[in-house]
Amino acid sequence: MGFVSKEKEKNLLKNRPYGTFLLRFSESSRDGGITFTWVKQSNSDLVEIQSVEPYTKQHLTAVSFPDIIFNFKIISDTNIPNCPLKYLYPDIDKDKAFSKYLGMPPDIMDEDQSDSKGYIPTKFIPVHMTRVNNPLSMLPLTPEDLVELTDSEFSNPFPPFSLEESIPLAALLLE
Repeated sequence: MGFVSKEKEKNLLKNRPYGTFLLRFSESSRDGGITFTWVKQSNSDLVEIQSVEPYTKQHLTAVSFPDIIFNFKIISDTNIPNCPLKYLYPDIDKDKAFSKYLGMPPDIMDEDQSDSKGYIPTKFIPVHMTRVNNPLSMLPLTPEDLVELTDSEFSNPFPPFSLEESIPLAALLLE
């Protein structure tokens, strides 16, 4: 989109379907950066807009922006990675817009990798942490399971004992 304010960005996206996103230069990054914002899926009728922290030149030298867009995922409430980016504003399918610009991954099984110098090629994958309102929702256990475990005998692997039950240190040293 170019140089667009956050306010204009929200106005452009407010009537778009879930998954619509746009790219813009960040006004908050001092050294310059590019960010994307998307229409978030919501349980309410309100339109929710989500933005990612701006990518700077340092980020973009490691991974191309099309690769970032194509591989971007967030962790849902069910702990399943999900790509919220579906349509480049106004309604261009993400795959159609970016697939021709994606890096070609090397075939790991290809033994003729003269430039690999004996190493297995790696791929840099950026991971974005989201703030969770309820940290317990990220656990594979329900809060009730957690309470049950903390109240059980497993919560303290060292049960209390009295001095009479303990072995005197001198007895251990004499053995």
